[in-house]
Amino acid sequence: MKKLIEAFKRNTVLKVFSLILAILLWAFVQLNQNPEISYEAFEIPITITGEADINSEGFVISTIPKNLKTSLTISGKRSYLSTFNPAALSAYVDVSTASNVGDFTCPVLIRSDDGNISVVSKSPSSISLYVDRVITAQKPIKLSYDGTLDPDYYIDKDNIVITPNQATIKVPELVAPKISEVVVHLDMTNVKGEIHNEFQGIPVDNKGEEVTDKFLKITNESISVQVPVLKRKTVPVVIKNLPDKLRYNLNTEQIEIAGNEEIIETISQIDGYINDYNAQDENASYTVTLKLPEEVILTEEKTVKLYVID
Repeated sequence: MKKLIEAFKRNTVLKVFSLILAILLWAFVQLNQNPEISYEAFEIPITITGEADINSEGFVISTIPKNLKTSLTISGKRSYLSTFNPAALSAYVDVSTASNVGDFTCPVLIRSDDGNISVVSKSPSSISLYVDRVITAQKPIKLSYDGTLDPDYYIDKDNIVITPNQATIKVPELVAPKISEVVVHLDMTNVKGEIHNEFQGIPVDNKGEEVTDKFLKITNESISVQVPVLKRKTVPVVIKNLPDKLRYNLNTEQIEIAGNEEIIETISQIDGYINDYNAQDENASYTVTLKLPEEVILTEEKTVKLYVID
């Protein structure tokens, strides 16, 4: 026993040095087997938060880039990174502090549920968005006639009633100038009577293309449209106050009328009356006044003229 103690005393320095060297070698091996490294991870989508806050103040993010992403570089142990789940990371920008119209630059923030990795860098590290204001605008309402109306019927466009006569829309200020009108589409296929119904309007540009935006809203829940659709009929003009033996020509001997189908079926002619006839005025021409039955109209504006023949 004494010999062992004496031997240890004689080699203490050497043995301590050997122990330290062994520890250093072990640490070197461990670090090389599982070192701290940087790792180019992946792209992750960027979400936008705080929109509800600015929406309540009348502001919106008018344009959001598609495929909004950031590329991350993370660091961690090699053995850990080999099994790392990207779902532990999320990227977002907070727009809740935006309070003016214009460009708004937001830093890209990273949220991590994993304490074993560190985010070294991100690209882009910030994004620029445009903050717009929602305004209220008035746009005219236009009817679009789709399908084919039966040729025996006629749309009385002079007596169409649209309520309200303008559409009220809420829309981002940048989008408003793109909208020229609000269109109501009417399918006229097989229509043989008055249209009276509620419809939804569609905002369109000056080329008739629909304008869409997630913040665009027509505040009129429905648009009331009343369109008279009348039966057509062509009938002769008969002069009722014709002087005896007067020879004449009419510039149009038949006219097209339209009205309620039951009324139209009873009409065989339209009476005409010569205005201001003067027997001494040879080769004269006279305007003819047409006496249309109640609720009957001409399908086109036409002046009937009577020409006296010698």
